Amino acid sequence: MLARLERDDLEERGRVAIRDRESVEATEERSREMALMHHDHRSKGYITRGFVPDPSDQDALIADEDVIHAENGKYYTRKEQKAFPLKSIGRCPTYGNCMRCYRSGPMNKACEVCKLAHADEQIQYSALFWRGYRLIDADYWAIRLGLGHEPAKANRKKQLDDGGRWKKEAMFYLNEESLYLAFESMHVDNQSNMERNGAILLERMEFWVGVAFPD
Repeated sequence: MLARLERDDLEERGRVAIRDRESVEATEERSREMALMHHDHRSKGYITRGFVPDPSDQDALIADEDVIHAENGKYYTRKEQKAFPLKSIGRCPTYGNCMRCYRSGPMNKACEVCKLAHADEQIQYSALFWRGYRLIDADYWAIRLGLGHEPAKANRKKQLDDGGRWKKEAMFYLNEESLYLAFESMHVDNQSNMERNGAILLERMEFWVGVAFPD
């Protein structure tokens, strides 16, 4: 009986220690977030943290080391998403996908192709999620569909709304129907319905295995 009580006491102490550690980590994370927010409002709105503009080169593209890409080349893990603020005051990837054509380009910027064909609509590069829970790497999706890419400028600034507050990044979602239509657009020239349907099925299976199902 005594041994059991001692074991229960040790287990309870272990649980308390874990809760205390988690509480400390949460407090430290909130402190870091507050420090980042304070820094954001002193950074003159440049999206890349620590960016120093060069007045003689306003058209410089963002440096490779400042670009936020998915480490696995396909989608962002939760750990990667938590680290977004370390590189960007936008707290999001550098690139998004066009909400109409899926091209990739600077997050929140109007799509350079669709803005010409659909001038009456607000079409921009936005964060693309698979079924609302998996953030897809924009370059992966654009390349997967054989589409183009618009590189980001180094001196991009966070956009403000009418009230002077920073705009939140727009997002949209990919589901089974839109996935099928996206891959269907890649195989419109296949000679027969059987060939086209077979090719679309292979594309979907590759996506499921590489993006939809992992962890």
